Amino acid sequence: MWRKVSHSFWVVAFVLMFSGCGTDSTEAAKQAATEFKEMQFNIKYEEISEKKTPDNLEEIKETFGLYATEKESKYLFNQGIISYIKSFSRQTKSDLSVKSLSFEVGNVNTDDEISFDYDINIEVKGTGEKPETNSIKDFGQLVMKKTEEGWKVDKDRQQMDGFAELRQELIQ
Repeated sequence: MWRKVSHSFWVVAFVLMFSGCGTDSTEAAKQAATEFKEMQFNIKYEEISEKKTPDNLEEIKETFGLYATEKESKYLFNQGIISYIKSFSRQTKSDLSVKSLSFEVGNVNTDDEISFDYDINIEVKGTGEKPETNSIKDFGQLVMKKTEEGWKVDKDRQQMDGFAELRQELIQ
């Protein structure tokens, strides 16, 4: 009898130990994804208003290196995503900030890769003569990859539709 109880105890302990690791791993990946999105969208107009040239690849790697793989850093550069966001801030004379961000685990969930579907709400706060506040609601999907340095974004595909619509409205 004692042997059965002892065996059952160890089986339950083993299962709980490994089920907890998955949750911790998912939370660590979410935290890294949150920091990545905040780095993208927490922008102060005053800090970037003077720089007219787009960020080069080395600047993007330096800025996002803790949160993005080399592949994603190259994508950010090649697609001009960071330049687009900063250009939006400059043209609209607005500060940007992440107001809310929610994640749901997507269709990939392994020990070294997790995908998330996400919803993001970005506040756009004017700094000029008309300091009105707007909101951009957007969504996307990203894939997190576990590296030696921790979880990093390996692929982020955000719709960005709200930016184009609000830019049109604010620049008219």
